[in-house]
Amino acid sequence: MTTHERELLDPVNLAVDAGRRLNPDARGWSRHLIQTANQRGNPGRKKKWDYWSIQAGDLILSGVVANLDFIGTSDVWWLDMSTMAQGGRGVTVPGGRGFDLPERAGATPILIDSKKYRFSMHDDESGSAHLEAEWTEKNGEPGRLSAVIEMPENFETLNVVIPWSETLYQFTSKHQGRPAHGTLSVGGARWSFGDDQNAWGVIDIGRGRWPHRTVWNWGGGAGRARSGEVIGLQVGAKWTEGTGFTENGIFVNGRLSKIGRELEWTYD
Repeated sequence: MTTHERELLDPVNLAVDAGRRLNPDARGWSRHLIQTANQRGNPGRKKKWDYWSIQAGDLILSGVVANLDFIGTSDVWWLDMSTMAQGGRGVTVPGGRGFDLPERAGATPILIDSKKYRFSMHDDESGSAHLEAEWTEKNGEPGRLSAVIEMPENFETLNVVIPWSETLYQFTSKHQGRPAHGTLSVGGARWSFGDDQNAWGVIDIGRGRWPHRTVWNWGGGAGRARSGEVIGLQVGAKWTEGTGFTENGIFVNGRLSKIGRELEWTYD
């Protein structure tokens, strides 16, 4: 066994007491997203986001929609590491009006639409995620992203509740190594990714009620072993210390091995 943590097998609500306290039955981790984030009350502390990143060789992409109670924010970002060219755009709205995220991630489509920025995401019946974005770069050039992050059959994900207390907690769902494909265009430049079956999508879903200060390490990635297996890595630290739970695991061909111990992080 790689973990002492309790594995959840049945659907569960994240909160009790009309959505104000952590449900004791939600303490644990699962291989599939079975948690419903039915949070209520305590304005200013609830944090919700769906963050996507795509790793495709030298091309790195990301897109996020987040509601932090007091603001809503969304952006698209891209980086071509072969030239270090980068760009993107975002929008922030005080109060978070219009930045509605469902209690179950992927349950309803999300759309952020403003004058120079449009970003949408939705899951289809198979669970594959579709990202579409259009924006204007700072130099006036048009940008467009169209991507699909597939959800292979029986693919496992890392879903865990980190309990700081009965009223402060975070549910996170991390997906590593999901196949991705699509196109990015900025001005006259165009990139296509995933045709070589070597582009990977990672999603960080967050639903929680937070303390004022938090320190969080996060790392991850995916690729193919020489023997052909798809390997995904998911690691985190700092914010989980002392809770008895971690967000650590290794995926091999979509099968999760959960790691329950805290990891040692060194820096160079």
